[in-house]
Amino acid sequence: MVVTKENLSAGSTQWAQGVGADQVLLDNMSTAQMAEEVSLNAGRALLEASKKLTLARAGEVGDTGVDYLAAGARTHSAPVLDIAMDLRGDAGRMEP
Repeated sequence: MVVTKENLSAGSTQWAQGVGADQVLLDNMSTAQMAEEVSLNAGRALLEASKKLTLARAGEVGDTGVDYLAAGARTHSAPVLDIAMDLRGDAGRMEP
């Protein structure tokens, strides 16, 4: 079983490891705070940077050494795209 812990404040990665977390989500942290968490983690758990992570910050946050980036701009903030499929009959005509 994989245990994931969401961290909302800097310094809680060590606590998460103490309770057996395999993955730690670093939410709403500055780049400097994430870098500190990466240092404290020392490779013991997988780290994911998320919440308010913009595409503009993705490079600098990735440079901290986190294992994963979750940028909402790629999902919930993306522009709408209609990818509906039209069903067609055997003759290639639209069915009524």
